[in-house]
Amino acid sequence: MEKRRNGEWGWDPRFSGSPLLPLLPSRSLALLFFKLRMWKLLLISPIILTVYIGAFSSQLDGKSELPNSLKELKESIDKVLQNKILEKVSVGIQVVFQDSGEVVYQSGATQLLNPASNTKLITSAVALSQLKPEYTFKTAIYTDKLANGVAQNIYIKGFGDPDLSSENLWIMVKDLLNEGVQTVEGDIIADDSFFDNQVIVKGWEDFTSPASVGVSALSVNENTIKLFIKPGPKPGLPPLVSADPPLSYLRMTNRALTLAGRGGISTIYNQDNGDGEVIVSGGISRKSKALYSEIQVGDPALYTIAVFKEILGNLGIKVQGTLKKGTLPSKARLLVLHQSQPLSVLLNNSNKISDNFAAEQILKTLGAELKGAPGSTEKGIEVIREFLKEEVGIPPDSYVLENGSGLSRENRVSPEQIVKLLRYMYNNFEVRSEYLASLAVAGVDGTMKRRLRDTFAERRLRVKTGALKGVSCLSGYAFTRDNEVLTFSMMINGYTTGGYPIKQIQNQIGLLLTEFQRATYAKKEGI
Repeated sequence: MEKRRNGEWGWDPRFSGSPLLPLLPSRSLALLFFKLRMWKLLLISPIILTVYIGAFSSQLDGKSELPNSLKELKESIDKVLQNKILEKVSVGIQVVFQDSGEVVYQSGATQLLNPASNTKLITSAVALSQLKPEYTFKTAIYTDKLANGVAQNIYIKGFGDPDLSSENLWIMVKDLLNEGVQTVEGDIIADDSFFDNQVIVKGWEDFTSPASVGVSALSVNENTIKLFIKPGPKPGLPPLVSADPPLSYLRMTNRALTLAGRGGISTIYNQDNGDGEVIVSGGISRKSKALYSEIQVGDPALYTIAVFKEILGNLGIKVQGTLKKGTLPSKARLLVLHQSQPLSVLLNNSNKISDNFAAEQILKTLGAELKGAPGSTEKGIEVIREFLKEEVGIPPDSYVLENGSGLSRENRVSPEQIVKLLRYMYNNFEVRSEYLASLAVAGVDGTMKRRLRDTFAERRLRVKTGALKGVSCLSGYAFTRDNEVLTFSMMINGYTTGGYPIKQIQNQIGLLLTEFQRATYAKKEGI
């Protein structure tokens, strides 16, 4: 075979038996291949780069897909709200991105509606911001004279504790024993002057249930007596009735009967100057399980010292005087001081389980602490109005507040105002964690324990519910698939269908919010 000479074309014997490729010198050949590859890269690189950058930017900020995904969410909410049961019903809703404030959805967002217990979102927000999460409620025991184990008078002064219990009083009496008190030769005197004497909160006149129990600076067991009613051994005999706490002064008038068939029990409680009578009437089926009932006390302060006196006797401290109300002398000696759990913990009662009593106690405490004792509903609302105006930017004349719990036919706020407050609280680092922790968690606890369980929304909604006859509200925060926070408020007033179907509508919208994802392609591709 002819070989290559002086750089000319030739044939390489390694390819004998088949057509042979022309060869170049090794350096020239390498250079040629390099140039060919570079031209190929230059031709296809712009295409690859364009596709990559487009995909990356879409994943980064979702802008190319944002209009479509938001449009889908709005259409889905519109579809839910087209339910026939919402015809001729007042519906207000606003949903915004927490970070930017951009409105995701709104309809009737500025109309004033009854918020029911969503009012507690306002009361608790102001309390956390003004009193601070570590604030505690005090209950103190004093005497005007103590010598040789004998106290002249015992005073118990309350400062609005919404969580004081018989167990707490028991511990306080044990501390009295440690202080050397063996006998009280005078009276047990209740001082409830930290609040005004308005026991029934304004707006509660239309409601008669333990949900509207009276408030007082000196309260115990949320000012209720628990009754347990068990059928008698056979029809015609009275049922067995017991009370908690088991007070010796409590007179039980049992006019009820055990029945062979169905029956109904009613209870009435009358209190006069520390003495109390419970009247039980009606009938209870022989096959019925034990019934549980709560009755409201007439005078919370007198009820508290009646429970206190009972515990004194049980622990061996003799009381020679009577029970009455009065004011602590200026030179009284402090014997025992009880402090409640922090406000941040007590707000669980107000917000998670929607305790009206706790909310109103907190409202009057706000008034007493910031406007001076005695605390009142009016002073508490004055504090709220100042806070909403100065801190949140909500004018005082743009809403109506009658009380702090929402148990009112007159309260009126808008979904937009609730959202504005919620955004403020989320951005307030000092109290954000405590505020969020006080809210009910979907599918987990409080008033949301049985709602949205085993759905994507479980644990991804932190909210406050609200309900009265014809009123249902749901407001709070939703955590989306993109890990963004949506702040929202839904208020529905004037329905006649019952609360369950309305809650289902709220649940559907809550679920849509948690499932929201900015980029529609991410849903399809499973990214």
